[in-house]
Amino acid sequence: MLEYLDNQEVWFDLLQWKGWEKHAPGWLQETTASKHDFLDKMDILLDYSLIEKNDFSDTFSMHNVVHDWIRKSLNKKEAEGLLEVALTTIGLAVSAADNKNSWRIEGRLLLHVNRCTESWGSLTFLYTEDEEVWLAGLNNLGKLYWKQSRLGEAAHICQRALEGAEKALGPDHTSTLDTVNNLGLLYADQGKLAAEAEQMYQRSLKGAENALGPDHTSTLQTVNNLGALYRDQGKLAEVEQMY
Repeated sequence: MLEYLDNQEVWFDLLQWKGWEKHAPGWLQETTASKHDFLDKMDILLDYSLIEKNDFSDTFSMHNVVHDWIRKSLNKKEAEGLLEVALTTIGLAVSAADNKNSWRIEGRLLLHVNRCTESWGSLTFLYTEDEEVWLAGLNNLGKLYWKQSRLGEAAHICQRALEGAEKALGPDHTSTLDTVNNLGLLYADQGKLAAEAEQMYQRSLKGAENALGPDHTSTLQTVNNLGALYRDQGKLAEVEQMY
């Protein structure tokens, strides 16, 4: 998996699927069972000179030549599986970094996201193993770009997440509807995509009402989002109808 992460800095917390540990691949669970286990695995790679320990930190790096060689040595099936794991790993690390110092971690995570997204074209997004955790990680990646005001890239990730969720979970699954709502928020934030935002909100609202009921918090949040969109457009009659 390291070949799909940025080669400058890898650390223990990055590889932990916090909150989703039992969903991680077996080899990753063994690697991150404890910091001691993680360091043992790093020692093996150090012995073979595949990685280096960074000065004055508990992080590790990999030489560019080794990094590229490992990536090119994988067959297509192996590469796609490891890319999915890498994307999920970074996405879950985004969620774990959600605190007052999150901006420090997010800057480091962006380097890993940028490395992964170089290989978007090779990924089919089939959700072959664990749909829920994969979708959670992907949505978090979209939020990371969103927080960095990289709205086009955030929308692209959410669109890919929606495409995969619809295939794997169905168009009316609550996780799919959450992604629809997130995409609506992104379109609204971009301003010029008001019509697309309204379409996403209307779809999310209809699905949430059917699946969760009109008084569920997720339904009411979508009502609020749609009302805010109408207010920004000056559609006061529609605003009054929403509230």
